[in-house]
Amino acid sequence: MYGCMMESKLELTDKQREVLDTAREMGYFEVPRNATAAEIAEELDISPQAVSERMRRAISALEKYQELAELIEDWAADCEAQP
Repeated sequence: MYGCMMESKLELTDKQREVLDTAREMGYFEVPRNATAAEIAEELDISPQAVSERMRRAISALEKYQELAELIEDWAADCEAQP
């Protein structure tokens, strides 16, 4: 059961993925930025608040995924180090 809950917290929704993909395509993550949240919102026909919320939730899920991946790497390294 816990595994299923963890899995659902790590997955991106279609809407979150759409916002991240659009933001990447429009240059939102470039330095300097080539797009604003308002421009992404206009492109997707949603509010800037919805863009911000979906992006924050998606990034949070990706951070949790990264933490899990690091734990797995550490565990695998520990297993390999044991005789």
